[in-house]
Parts: sequence; C-alpha cells; structure tokens
Amino acid sequence: MTVIDELPFKFIEHKGFQEFMSVAPPKLKMVSHTTVAKDCSQVFVHERTKLQKLFSTLCSRICLTIDIWTSIQNASYLCLIAHFIYDSWQLHKRILNFCHISCYKGNDIDKLIETCLFD
Repeated sequence: MTVIDELPFKFIEHKGFQEFMSVAPPKLKMVSHTTVAKDCSQVFVHERTKLQKLFSTLCSRICLTIDIWTSIQNASYLCLIAHFIYDSWQLHKRILNFCHISCYKGNDIDKLIETCLFD
C-alpha cells in the first residue's frame, strides 16, 4: 500500500491507519516505519541481484527507455526501464532504477541515466 499509493513510510503511524489496524485480524502485526523502509530496500536489492544475473545470461539486446513524471507530492522522478526479448520470444520490461530528478536539461538527464546504470 505504501509503495503503490506513494505514501510516506510514516503513514503507518497516522491515527487513521492505526484505527484501521485495530480492527484488522490479529495475525496482521503492526511494524514501524523504519521496518517498512528497510523491507522495501531489501526487496529492491534482492530483485536487482536477480536482474543482474538474468542480464548476464541474456542473448538478446536491451533497449532502454525513461519515464519522467511528477508525484502527488510535487516531486519529479525518473524511471529507467529495460526492454528485452527473452527465450520465449516475449517482450519483457524491468525497472532498472527510480530516482529523484531536479533538472530537465538534456545533459543533466544524461548524467543521471549514467549514474542509474552504474548503481
């Protein structure tokens, strides 16, 4: 919910969410915003490792695209996406990186993409 709805990690500590969780099944345990942030980071690192292994065995070429937009919090982001054809001849796409962008100039975007690829 936090990631999909672009909510801050501290959202789980807001009164409305606390009240919602008070009527949720007892097996759903509350965690801190620090735990949510840590879990998101761990999933990202795990998925990035899997993707690096996949790309090291890939026989096809990879096409890169970017998407730039502004969130509901009025922050601008760049998303770097890889498109490739896998063994089954089906087109796949994976997000390589997602980062904050402060300037829309071509040279700045170029440097940001380069940084994203080396992360």
